[in-house]
Amino acid sequence: MRTFFYSGLEPKNKRGVTTRFWRIALKGFTVRAEWGAAALSAGKGLRPGAVSRDKEWPHTSLALARADLNARIQEKLSKGYKPAPRRSR
Repeated sequence: MRTFFYSGLEPKNKRGVTTRFWRIALKGFTVRAEWGAAALSAGKGLRPGAVSRDKEWPHTSLALARADLNARIQEKLSKGYKPAPRRSR
């Protein structure tokens, strides 16, 4: 599962700023995404919020599923989402 975050200006929001997360994963022939508001926690940076939405896109082959996964990731990167930093173990 890969996680991405977005922080930017949002004129419709009272604070004028928005923070969002988006996760995507490939399970078999299915691409699954989850998204919602991100929370800023002290000392830990951005974290996915408690409330989120999700959606699945089933495919008939692994190649089609991987192509869809990569296309969706590229779309989010073009909209300003940034990959979440990898945690050290």
